[in-house]
This record gives sequence, structure tokens and C-alpha cells, in this order.
Amino acid sequence: MAKNAQGSSQKRAKKLAAKKLAISDFSPEIEVVGHSTPLSLDEQKQVKSTLKVCSLTKIKTLTSSIHLNKELEGLCDLTVMDWPYYGKLKATFAPLFKLRCLRRALTSYDILHIQYDIAGYMPLFLPVLWLLSPFKRAKIVMTLHEKYDNVPLASLVIAFHNLWYRQADALLVHTQEHKDFLAQSLHSRIHVVPHGVIEAPGVKHRFDSDTILLAGYVNAWKGHDLAVKAMPAVIKEVPTAKLLVLSRSNDLEYEDAVKKTIEELHLKGCVEWNDKRIEESEMFAFFDKSAISLLPYRRITMSGILSHTLSRGVPAVMSDLPPFIEVTKGKAVYFKSRDPEDLSKKLIGLLKDKALQKRMSADFIALAKEYAWSSMALMTLNVYNELTETS
Repeated sequence: MAKNAQGSSQKRAKKLAAKKLAISDFSPEIEVVGHSTPLSLDEQKQVKSTLKVCSLTKIKTLTSSIHLNKELEGLCDLTVMDWPYYGKLKATFAPLFKLRCLRRALTSYDILHIQYDIAGYMPLFLPVLWLLSPFKRAKIVMTLHEKYDNVPLASLVIAFHNLWYRQADALLVHTQEHKDFLAQSLHSRIHVVPHGVIEAPGVKHRFDSDTILLAGYVNAWKGHDLAVKAMPAVIKEVPTAKLLVLSRSNDLEYEDAVKKTIEELHLKGCVEWNDKRIEESEMFAFFDKSAISLLPYRRITMSGILSHTLSRGVPAVMSDLPPFIEVTKGKAVYFKSRDPEDLSKKLIGLLKDKALQKRMSADFIALAKEYAWSSMALMTLNVYNELTETS
């Protein structure tokens, strides 16, 4: 009986392979035009696209690309081109060193998907694209991770990146807020494809801890100083509370200032600082042991740490920034951005409310399923299909 059902499913998928696929913005299902019943995820994977796609990314360090490309491999003819950003001088001339590789990507594939903000690291990439444009066959897709509205000379930096973005046939961003920001100065095709989440079937969060986890790189816009300043009030109300900083620094001056604040507030016994390099898979154990995942960011476009928080179903307190509220759909606990006093109140409230912790954990696990990498890959493939169908 099971074999007959499987055979029927395979036949149905093959019959539908040549038909146009359309996907709604946040649905994991693909609807086949002209057919009332959507394909299951298993059937979708059997309908492999004949598109030739070249993914340009940092193979070893950009984990989001690793997860996305793993799913795309089963959906289209995918080639991954490693393009790390090297040191400053080497990065500047990298487009010239790899001119032949880039020309091959533009002439031999249907899609060239540049999966990180390469322009800032390699300014020569833009003139090289112009140079190769007469030979271009591939449609160019770019995934954007930053807005650059908070950097020195922001208007000039944004203007330069807009020149770069205009070379793309489609831009992918992770939130509607980012899309709205870009739409102020760009009229290109901008698509919202949320940051994927690693599914963890059967994950069940524990609720017997008072550890507050602050994971991710240490720098001023991540708000580590806000977390430290909030802790004295938290410990007064919940004496067993502890802040675990699981971070490596890319701003040593800021890190030193935060550690000095820990000493001044006499928090050494209440704050644990782990700055060892930890692989993504090992990091999940720290999430599973924590009561709260804390994201006290001053600004954000999207956060991989938030994706891990959803994946493991860890209750969270985060800044009331629009991207956070959008992605979590209002189901987290939010504090007034940059306000350590409000942060301490929200941490105390969540630590004391186990029922709220359990509800939030269940909500996050449901969101993780919605944002699964397999679904995000299908949304990405749909963008590829739209581009090639309209050419």
C-alpha cells in the first residue's frame, strides 16, 4: 500500500514538473497553477528545476549560505563558487584575480546569486561587472544583509551600494522593514525571503534554569553594556540569575569597557564570559541550558542568533526594534531599545513567569517550522524562476 502511494506521488510530481510554480511569501507550500492541491514538500523536491545556478559566497564562514545551498542543491543545478573577502589589499583586487571565474559565472549560468554584501569589501567588483556586461547571460540576484545607515559618511556609502544594487535583476532581503528602507532610493525588484532557521524536530526546552544567554559578536550595537547594567536589579529580584556572555569580540576597546563595568558593579560572580571559538552545532547546547536568550541590540537588519533562538524554542527578551518584532510576530518580550532599566524589568518578569516561558517556547518552535531552510530555499527558487520566465 505504501509503495503504491509513493509511486502515485512520484507520477503526480513528474506530470507537474513542467508547469509554473508559484509560492506565497511565507508559505512552505508551492501551489501549482491550474491544480487545486498544493504539492507536499517531498513532492516539491522531486520537481527539480533545470536552472543552472552559480552561488557566490564564503563557503567556510557564511553559515546562512551553507544551509541555503544545501537545500538548493536538491532543487536546481547548483554550483558554489567560494569568494572570501580576504585581507583588505587582496580583497580590493580579487575581482581582477578571478576575472575568468566571474566571466564564466555570468556567461555559463542562468542565475548568478551573490549571497553576501560583497561591494564594501571589493570596490572593483562593480567596474568589473560593467566590463563583463556585454557577455552577460545570467540574471544577477543579490542577498543583502546590511543597511549601512549607521556608518560614517552613511549617505555616500549608501549611494555607492545603490550603484552596485542596480546591477542586480533581483534583490533579496530578510525583512519587510529592510525592503521598505531600500525602496526609498531603489526601484529594482526587491523580494523578502526571511532568514532561514535550522529545524530541530522534537526539541523541548527545559525550564529549570535562570541563566540569561547573550550570544554573538561583542560590539557596541549588540548592546552588551546594556545587559550588564541591567543585571544588578535582576539579581536583587532573582538571586539565582546569571548572565552568560557567549561572544567573541570584533571591538576590543568596547569589550574592555564592558568588562570594566562588570568590575565596577561587582558582578564578577554573576557574569560568565566565554570568548572561545564555538562551532554553530556546539552553540545549541548553551541555548538549551538557558532560561532566556537576550538580544539587547541597538540596531539590527537581521540576526542569526535570533534564528537559533527560534530553532531551540528559547524564550527571549529583545529590543523593540522593527525587524525583531516583524520576525517574531510580536510573540517575544520587548524592552525599550537602549534602556537598561526597562530591560531589567522585562528580564525579571520573564524569569518569574514560567507559564509565559512555556507559551513563548511553543510559539518559537512553530515559527522555526515556518522559517525552515527548506521553505526559504523554495522561495529563493521561485525568484530565480520569475527572472528566467520574464527574460
